[in-house]
Amino acid sequence: MLSENLKKIRTNQRYSRKQLGQLAGYSITTIQMIENGINDNPRIKTLISLAKILNVSVDQLIK
Repeated sequence: MLSENLKKIRTNQRYSRKQLGQLAGYSITTIQMIENGINDNPRIKTLISLAKILNVSVDQLIK
């Protein structure tokens, strides 16, 4: 599930929500909404940006 995977990968790499958001060009609110499952269908552009920052594939984020 995207929300769980994003949070797990982000915390394993020791990024805060704020840091990840800043690096990817999104607000902390966007990251929170994805991790909390409120936004469970973000745009592919968002997923690609997050995956690049976290050095994982989009598939790893969504599976």
